[in-house]
Amino acid sequence: MEIFRDQGKLVEAIIGQVMEYVRMASVEFPDSGLLGLKDAVKNFKAFLSECSKQNEKYVKIVGIVGVAGSGKTTLAENLYYGQRYSFNRSSFIFGVSKASKRNGLASLQRQLLKDLTNDSSVEINNVSLGKEILADRVHYLSRKRSLKFLIVIDDVDHREQLDALLLKDNALGAESCVIVTSRDKAILNLSRITLQYKMQPLSRDDARMLFSAHAFPRSEIMSGFEALVDIALEKCSGFPLFLKAMGEHLHLYGRNNKEYWKSQLEMISQVPEIVHACYGGLGDEEKQIFLDIACFFVGIERNRLIRICAGSGWRFVRALQKLEYLSLIETDEKDRVKMHESLCNLGKHMAEQQLYESPHLPNRLSRSNEAANFFGILLVLPEHTKCRVMTKPTYPGRYERGKLKIELLDVDGDLSNAKMSEQLIDLIWFRWKNCPRKSIPFVEMKNLRVLELVEGKLKRLWDPSPTFEFPAQLRELNVVKCRQFAAMPPGIESLECLEKITLDKNLSLKKLPKQFCQLKSLVYLKLRKCEGLTSLPDCFGQLTNLQHLDLSGSQHLSSLPASFGLLIQLKTLDVRNCRNLIIQEDIFGEIKTIEELNFENCKNLRRLPTQTTLQGSLVKLNLLGTKLEVFPENIAQLTSLQELQVGSSSLSMIPFSILENLPSLKEIQFFKCERIQSYPNSIGRLLLHDIKMTGAKIYSEHHSFQVRTTDASYLSSDMPLMDAPSTSRVQPLA
Repeated sequence: MEIFRDQGKLVEAIIGQVMEYVRMASVEFPDSGLLGLKDAVKNFKAFLSECSKQNEKYVKIVGIVGVAGSGKTTLAENLYYGQRYSFNRSSFIFGVSKASKRNGLASLQRQLLKDLTNDSSVEINNVSLGKEILADRVHYLSRKRSLKFLIVIDDVDHREQLDALLLKDNALGAESCVIVTSRDKAILNLSRITLQYKMQPLSRDDARMLFSAHAFPRSEIMSGFEALVDIALEKCSGFPLFLKAMGEHLHLYGRNNKEYWKSQLEMISQVPEIVHACYGGLGDEEKQIFLDIACFFVGIERNRLIRICAGSGWRFVRALQKLEYLSLIETDEKDRVKMHESLCNLGKHMAEQQLYESPHLPNRLSRSNEAANFFGILLVLPEHTKCRVMTKPTYPGRYERGKLKIELLDVDGDLSNAKMSEQLIDLIWFRWKNCPRKSIPFVEMKNLRVLELVEGKLKRLWDPSPTFEFPAQLRELNVVKCRQFAAMPPGIESLECLEKITLDKNLSLKKLPKQFCQLKSLVYLKLRKCEGLTSLPDCFGQLTNLQHLDLSGSQHLSSLPASFGLLIQLKTLDVRNCRNLIIQEDIFGEIKTIEELNFENCKNLRRLPTQTTLQGSLVKLNLLGTKLEVFPENIAQLTSLQELQVGSSSLSMIPFSILENLPSLKEIQFFKCERIQSYPNSIGRLLLHDIKMTGAKIYSEHHSFQVRTTDASYLSSDMPLMDAPSTSRVQPLA
C-alpha cells in the first residue's frame, strides 16, 4: 500500500479513484430504448475500445453505417447518454437530413456551437462563416482549457452536411470523440472517416426479446404462438424498427387470434410490406392524419400540431394517440413529433399516389416545385414563389381544381398575383416566408388556427379597416426575424382563442398596445431579442392565464410593470441577457407557481425578489452573470429545487450548510464567484448528478455524482479551471 506523506497528493489520489469509479458506473441509456440491442451495444463498445488502443492520444471520429431501421440512432444515443459525463462538453444533433432541409445547416451549426461553448449569443447565418466560427471557438477551448468533446451527428445523407458540422482533429484536441450515423458509406469515405462500424441485424435472441415486448402483454410468448413468432422474426429480418412495428400491430389487432396472425404474416413477403401492413390497419381518419404528419408536420411541436389539426374536422387527439401506440410516430425530448424515415417516405409516396387516383381524399404536395406546378393555376403564383400545399375537395366525388379548398399553405416568396380572397378562406395553417408586403392582404380566414410570418418586410399584421374581421379561431401567432415589424394591430383583443404568441428578433417592435392585455386565453408569450422593446403595458397583469413568459435578449427593457405580480399561473420566466432590467424585490406579488427562473446576465440583479423563496414548485434557478450580493436566508424553503446556477463577483458567502439540506437538489454550478475564499471539502448529504465549479478542489464521500471542469462564455480567458489532478480528468472512451 502506497503511503502518502503529502496531504494534497492523498486528496488527488482519492479524487482519481472516485472519478474512475464514477466513469465505470456512468448512467446508461434507458432499457426501453436498448431492448433487443444489448449485443449491438456490447460489440460497438468493444470496437471503440480497440480504436482507443490504436489511437489513444487522438480524436476518434467513428461512423455507424446501416440501412433505415437497423438501430443506428439508438446505438448512438446509448453511447451518448452513457458517456457524456466523461467529457467536458457534448452535443447530439438529431436527424441532420430532415433538420437541415427544414431549418438549414446554419441552424444546426448554431446548436452545435451553443452546446460546445455554452454561448448562444453568436449569430450564424452563413454556413461557410459558421464553419470558421465553430473551428475557432472549439479550438480555443480544446487548446487553452484542455476541454474534451463528445459529438454525435445523426442521419447524414449528403457530404455538405458533414462539411458544415464535422470538426477536424486539430480543432477538437486529443481524446475527444465524434460519432456520425449514416446509411451511405460513401459519404463517410468522402469525409475520410476510416473508422466505420456496420450495423448487423439483431441476433435471434435479441430479435425475439424485442418483438415479444411489443407483441404480447407481458413480453412473454403466449403458449401456441411459438411457431408464429418464428415466422414473424424471419419476415422482419432482424431490423429493430420492423420488429417493433409488427409486434405493436399484431398486439393491437390480433390479440389472441392466431388466424389473424397467420393471415397477416402470409401477406408479408418482404420487409417494406410490414410498414404497409401497419398502415393498412389504421382507420380512414387515422390514415389521413398519418399522411398529413408524414408530408408536413415531422419536427414540429406536438401542441402546435394539435392546434393546427383541430380545425380539420378530424378526431385528431384520439388518432394521434393511436399512431403513438403503434410506434408510427414518437415525440423527442423537446416534445417534437418524430417519424422514422421509412414511415415518412411511405407516407409521402402514398400521398402522391392519392393525388392522381383518389378524387375524394385530401391532396398533399410537400415538394415545393410540384406544388407550384399543380396548384399554380389555382393560385396564379408568381414564377419564383415556392410553396407546399394541402387541399381538400369541396364536393366529394367531384375533382375540379376550381372546387378545391386550401387548408395548409407554406409559401416562400410573393403572393401578389394569387387569387387570395377566393382560395385562402379555408386556411387552417398559413406560413409565409419572405413576404414582400408591409402587411397581410385583407383575406377572410375564419378557420385559421396558426399564422407564421418569417423573414419578410412586414411592418404590421393588417392595416386598420372597419370592415375587416380578425381570424377568430387563431390559436398561435408567430412573427420571426421580421426586422421592420413595429406594431400589433388595433383590435388584437378580438383574438379570444389565441394561446401562443412568438415575437422573435423583431428589432423595430418598441411596445405592445393596452388591448394586448385582454388576450385572456394567452398561455405562452415569447418576446425574444426584441431589442427595441423598452417596456410592457401597465395592465400586463390582466393576462391571468399566462404560464410561460420569455423576454430573453430584450436588452432595452428597463422594468416589469407593477401589475406583474397578478400573473398567478406563471410557471416559467426567462429574462436572461436583459442587461438593463431592474427587478423590484416585490415583483412576484401573488405569484406562487413558478417552476423555472432564468436571470442569467441580468447585470442589475443584486438581491432576489423577496417572494422567490415562496415558489414551492421552483425546479430551476439560474443566477449566472448577475451581481447577486447575498443569498436569502430562507432559501431552504425551495424544497423542489433541482438545479442551481450561481455566478456573481459580488457574492461573498454561499450558505453551503443550508444548500446541503435541500432535498431535491441534483445539480449545482458556481462560476466566477471570485470573493468566495473557500469551499467545503465535501457537499454533505447532497445526492448530486453533476457538480461544476471553477477555482476550487472538489471531492466527496459519496460516489453518486459526476465531477467535471467547465467554464462559461463570460469567464475571462485567464480564469483558473478546477484544480483537479490529471487522474480526475476525462478518461478515454471505452
